[in-house]
Amino acid sequence: MKLKRHVLGYAAGLMDGEGSVSLTRSHANENRSPSVSVPSCSAALTSWMWVTFGGVISGKRTYKKNHTPSNVWSLTNDAALEFLRIVRPYMREPEKCRRADLLLRDYKRVTARNGRYTAEKLRKKRSFERDFFRNTRRKLVLAL
Repeated sequence: MKLKRHVLGYAAGLMDGEGSVSLTRSHANENRSPSVSVPSCSAALTSWMWVTFGGVISGKRTYKKNHTPSNVWSLTNDAALEFLRIVRPYMREPEKCRRADLLLRDYKRVTARNGRYTAEKLRKKRSFERDFFRNTRRKLVLAL
């Protein structure tokens, strides 16, 4: 299915404004993989992202009675890379663009298909992760 430019532009705007472009892991002993997500209090918005791009919708916990329930739409792995490939030309937020460009250009190159890394490949993978998280406010903890 070929998506129209205004649809891609809208999705890019959501990514620029509220979205996240990241490297995440499901378990502590796993390598990080690409992830994109958009949180929203609007179920219609997260549903639109899901219908348009696939992925999953997760509910977020409300910690106080006055908080509005919200959801998060997300994509991981190759689906996240494909999403970034089609919306990146419309994105404008500098840090998210930098991260998207790094993922699209280098992630596959530094990732072993079978998950087994030589010392040199692991060094390149960790260097890529440091570059990716370079401007983050939190300290990145890498298990070497």
